[in-house]
Amino acid sequence: MKARSLTSPVQGGHVPVSLRLTNIGPFEGAEIDINPLTIFIGKNSVGKSFLAQVIWTLATTIPEFAVLVSKAFSDMVKEFNHHDPILLIYEKIRKGKDASEDIRKLTEILIQSFPTGLCEGFKKRIEEVFGSAKALIKRGAREARIRIQGDSKIEFMIKNGDNTPSINCVDYEPNLKFIDMLEVRIPSPKHLKVTLPGEEEAVYDGVVDGEEDLTRTLISRLVYYYAKKSFNPFFYVWYTAMLPDSRAGISRILLKPYPHPQVIKGVMKVDEEFSDLFFDLSRAFHKQEIKDGLKDALFDFLSELNCEVEVSREAGIPVIYLKMWDGEVIPYSEAPSGIREAVAPAIALASSKYGVVIIEEPEAHLHPRAQRLMARLLVRAINTDETFVIVTTHSDHLLSALSNHIMLSGREENWLEKLGYDMLDILLPRKISTYLLKLEEGKSIIEKLIIDENGIPDDEFAKVVDELIEERARIQIG
Repeated sequence: MKARSLTSPVQGGHVPVSLRLTNIGPFEGAEIDINPLTIFIGKNSVGKSFLAQVIWTLATTIPEFAVLVSKAFSDMVKEFNHHDPILLIYEKIRKGKDASEDIRKLTEILIQSFPTGLCEGFKKRIEEVFGSAKALIKRGAREARIRIQGDSKIEFMIKNGDNTPSINCVDYEPNLKFIDMLEVRIPSPKHLKVTLPGEEEAVYDGVVDGEEDLTRTLISRLVYYYAKKSFNPFFYVWYTAMLPDSRAGISRILLKPYPHPQVIKGVMKVDEEFSDLFFDLSRAFHKQEIKDGLKDALFDFLSELNCEVEVSREAGIPVIYLKMWDGEVIPYSEAPSGIREAVAPAIALASSKYGVVIIEEPEAHLHPRAQRLMARLLVRAINTDETFVIVTTHSDHLLSALSNHIMLSGREENWLEKLGYDMLDILLPRKISTYLLKLEEGKSIIEKLIIDENGIPDDEFAKVVDELIEERARIQIG
């Protein structure tokens, strides 16, 4: 592959979003910076999977649109002197008059109403994923809190009531800078164009045929981009890939184009949605929706697994098959467990569709060289577009491989070529945050590890190696 110059995706100056948890699950208190690559390491049963599911729940929570608009509309009427604001804005656009200030005023009211719709959306999503908000509250606690701070801040309080738990927004700092970022133009009568700096796609660019276009399209997209600019990667991501640690087992049962409802009934939400994700990944691969710089890395990884991905349409649905090293083509569900564990995450990382990819144990059933190639996929995924990758892992091989990518940040471009790397293989220390989860005095705690140009600290894994050496010595002496 031809070496690239150091492009803005690699140089990215992302400011991490802070996630603070109080009495959530097994954690009495924790503060986590969500970077483009965020890693949780630790032994079994310390809360890694729970934490991944909390982040997934927040990433896939979107405001309840009807609730938000209902709250906003009553405030709009007051602000627009008891006139219908949507009709007033539409009439200006229809006549080709400047409506920029009205749209900014509309946006401000939507921003102020954002917590109302978001709180309802969060309640709904928690019930889908965990069954009840009560499942999030630490045992013995009366209330729990989740605070997210980016360019805006919002805090939820979950109270363990006598009958049913309640969820409320108790703190909110709106990101009013968003309003000034909007560029509003009326190029011609009935034509509205709203853009944001740094976004390839316009917030709105087209003919406004009626008030419905403003309500259904403009308002929803203003809310979407507000969440994106204020809380990235939470509350706005339409395409989030969650790869649970149960994915290999799920593929044996649920990966059929039309699973029987009785098969789905009783399955955990994370497993049920992985079934949907699998077919979405099949479509993405079939359409070759692969990021620049990821195609070679993906095929190198598949080659290491001694397989190729083929997509066949069944009843109009793209379904993944695997061509094995001996030429046999088999259904995904019949592939060896290592392949079933690894192929879906690899496609998700390489695809251009997903803004957030969460993978539990990407190293599962992979030999060390395959883990090294998985690490390369992880790094390249965050160095292209605006992808966030969240990983839980037990693997010192995977962490060592990622440390090698971090150490590349101190190398010159011509030296990278000699080593067989590309500029997209550089993992800048500021783009990764790593946390060690462990038990202390009967509590799960989260400790942030300091990342520098030497990579990820391996102290915990070194302790395990020392224990093995000591055990060997005892055996030899005995």
